Amino acid sequence: MSVIRLAHRVERVLMALYYLGTEKTHSYEDIVVSAFQHFPTEFAMRGYPQYPDSSDVHVPLYKELKTAGYVVSAPNKRFRLTAAGFERARLLLDKGKPTVGDGRGRAERATTMELRRLAGTEAARRFVEGNFETVLDTDFHEFFGTSVRSRGERDFQGRLNQVKEWIGNGLEAGVPEAKKLEEVRRALLQRFDDELVKPREG
Repeated sequence: MSVIRLAHRVERVLMALYYLGTEKTHSYEDIVVSAFQHFPTEFAMRGYPQYPDSSDVHVPLYKELKTAGYVVSAPNKRFRLTAAGFERARLLLDKGKPTVGDGRGRAERATTMELRRLAGTEAARRFVEGNFETVLDTDFHEFFGTSVRSRGERDFQGRLNQVKEWIGNGLEAGVPEAKKLEEVRRALLQRFDDELVKPREG
């Protein structure tokens, strides 16, 4: 599958939506705030760097990303990543992985952003609040970036391993929330082992 070329700012809007979570719809305002939080120099209001500029998000979200098939809209100005949008976001994150001759800065930023996304998932929130027994399969998919459709496909286990790798990177780097996220990861795998993790028969 060919990769559609996207402008730098459009990629940033895609990542802003990715960091909000992949299994739910999010409001336009949430996406504006996420873009500003993760990329403040690019999405700040001119002359007022402490405030986000919603106009910088509007065209990439409504035009480029929808046209490319990476985002779908819902009523009341809400948006969700498609499977293609999720995979494109993952490709952008993978650019931050260290390669020969590459500095560690991009890899560390990518790890930090991914851990931030994981910490903001419903599964992590319920775990911290002591309500893990109420976690649903949709929360499992949001955490690992999988979907009901991807279960049984070749990349399902790959996504589980990828999340394990990101958290492992965080543990090695001493990121404070990484230890708790590892507990969430293990708890999710144990809770949904039979329904989601074990390969289907037949």
